[in-house]
Amino acid sequence: GGGGGALGGGGRGGGWTEVEEKVAALAAGSMVVAARAVVEKVADRCSGPVCRAWFMGLGDGAVAMFAPTKEEVRDFFCATWRKAQAQAVLTPLEAIARDWLLQHPEYESDLSNPDAAHTDYGVEQGKSNPFLHLSMHLSIAEQISIDQPSGIREAFLALAKRRGSEHAAHHEIMECLGQMLWTAQRNGTPPDGETYLDCIRGR
Repeated sequence: GGGGGALGGGGRGGGWTEVEEKVAALAAGSMVVAARAVVEKVADRCSGPVCRAWFMGLGDGAVAMFAPTKEEVRDFFCATWRKAQAQAVLTPLEAIARDWLLQHPEYESDLSNPDAAHTDYGVEQGKSNPFLHLSMHLSIAEQISIDQPSGIREAFLALAKRRGSEHAAHHEIMECLGQMLWTAQRNGTPPDGETYLDCIRGR
């Protein structure tokens, strides 16, 4: 399915756009731990050691320094799409990304767009950001892989069983992740991992 819901439609105005930027920055950090390669990062609004270290499950100070630009991230997804279409050999990270690209055929026009790196996906455009959505898939997959925050793997498996689909479960987790960061931004507090897990378990 497509990127519906809070993170698909961007329906909370400018503040929600800033949350999307934070989510993308966290997604970049999460995948760097495993792959040391490019993933989506719209802006660097949440790159401090506490925020990123929490998300990566590493502890204070253990923060990956790799920081791709928005354009580099989008180029990564578009290049992966082109290589997949040409049946070229993919890197391990490209192979993971390819699997998610294939599950979102509605993004084909964006991935084929030569100007994708500079396309505006702001709230006022009324269009979801496919690169953010894809990066969140990668990030959530990594969280589940390393079970960080602790307990997310079990919560994901239970949610996937309830929904009958791992893909649908990913989309629901995106809503919880976005809500957690929106709340943290509103209150000026660090992301609350337990609240995040409770949200997933309650869906």
